[in-house]
Amino acid sequence: MNAELSERVKARLVESGEEERIRELLKTRLVSCGWKDELKAEARKLIKERGVNNVNVDELHAHLMPKARSTIPDSVKKELLYEIREFIMRSGGIL
Repeated sequence: MNAELSERVKARLVESGEEERIRELLKTRLVSCGWKDELKAEARKLIKERGVNNVNVDELHAHLMPKARSTIPDSVKKELLYEIREFIMRSGGIL
């Protein structure tokens, strides 16, 4: 998807309120599959290893983001893509 089309889709999602609905769906799915708990455990592990006064938010973010992105279940990704495609179809296309 090119950048212009991506921006139009995002704008339409925001305008319609669909972005918020999809965002809430994502949160729900990530909690229900245990993804959120895994990341919290990883964060606690890092803080315990280094000490609470020796880890800042930026370091925690840098440590967690690669794992966070790579461990989102394929089923969640597919469901979100399906929801976005359905939104585009219901909207009569974005082009």
